[in-house]
Amino acid sequence: MNTLGGGEKVGRLVRRSPVGSFPKLCPKCLKPLKPLSQLSGWLTPAYYYCESCGYSGAVAFEAVEDECIE
Repeated sequence: MNTLGGGEKVGRLVRRSPVGSFPKLCPKCLKPLKPLSQLSGWLTPAYYYCESCGYSGAVAFEAVEDECIE
């Protein structure tokens, strides 16, 4: 157990992924994107790169399986 400044006990702390849990897709060709750098989205804005079409930028679609558009 860790303690805070006031002596409060805190359970295990879990770090969230800065990129997110959903795969990012290219807005041009809808193929998976890769982060431009390891610090992308954490220290700097999130930028992505598509190896298929060469797109690079901050705009990306998220693939979400639970949502359905009718």
